[in-house]
Order: sequence, then structure tokens, then C-alpha cells
Amino acid sequence: MTPDIRKFNFYQNKNTFCGSYKGVNFRIIPGEEFTLELWDTPLCSALTEQKQVQHFPFSPEGFSQLSQWLGQRLEIQDRRE
Repeated sequence: MTPDIRKFNFYQNKNTFCGSYKGVNFRIIPGEEFTLELWDTPLCSALTEQKQVQHFPFSPEGFSQLSQWLGQRLEIQDRRE
């Protein structure tokens, strides 16, 4: 699965992206590196204590890794339903 998370140039402008898929919420935060946060509670990220956090290099290659990793996690959610 390839998640719809914009293209790399969106993040080059330091834009944060939030999304969800079948109950899994995620946020992509650009900076010196990409930070990807995932949580599966109906709460907003600020109120959620149980987040999974991953870091990826801030580069086109790192963005590709992030996209693949997120796609794998969302496929796992697909199989649960």
C-alpha cells in the first residue's frame, strides 16, 4: 500500500501533514529529519500518550523509506479488520 501523504517538496517547505486510515492516525513532521508519529486512539495527538515514533533522514530517499514503512503499518491495520 502506498499512503497518500503528499510529495517530498511539500515537506521541504516545513509543512506538517496529519492523516488517518481505518482508525490509525499519523503525523509527519519535517525538520532536521522526518518524524513520523502513529497512534490508534480516537484522541488527538496532543492527548495521546501511546504513540509509536519513527525517524527517517530528511531526503527524498528518507521520504521513500517513511512512505514504505507507513504503508506496511497501514496494511497490517487492513488485515486486522
